[in-house]
Amino acid sequence: MLRDKRQIDTQGLVYKQVEPMHIREFIDTNFVSDSMLNNVLGPVVFFEVLGGDIKITRVNEQYFRMLGEQHFEEDIQKEFLKRIPEEERCVFHRMIEKAFENPVLGADGMIHLLCEGEQKMSVYTKVFYLREREGYRQYYCSLLDISRVI
Repeated sequence: MLRDKRQIDTQGLVYKQVEPMHIREFIDTNFVSDSMLNNVLGPVVFFEVLGGDIKITRVNEQYFRMLGEQHFEEDIQKEFLKRIPEEERCVFHRMIEKAFENPVLGADGMIHLLCEGEQKMSVYTKVFYLREREGYRQYYCSLLDISRVI
């Protein structure tokens, strides 16, 4: 009987559709606290690129938590790129270029970040090109520690 859809009475059935979430709704209102938004985003880094030079402009609290709270005092400008092993920096630079070429999808990949005592943290990285301002290309980068997964 169920195979023959003509014999099924669907009158009175209401399909409740869930509205898609728009992040802008949360950002533009006081609905979400900074803490909640940071927890949703996870560790993030904002940076600018001019030529081959990368300048870190901002990181959030979750970035520091991912690395350990003792890193609150580090010089972000110098330390972020130093944390990527030298042999993997070209991978990160390729992600930046791919993100620029495809701003909608961005670029992703896995890199390592050096932690205390030369330990490596495996990090899934997603990079998005945002815009160009005063000659600088601006990017957003989300980080996810996958060390325990792999």
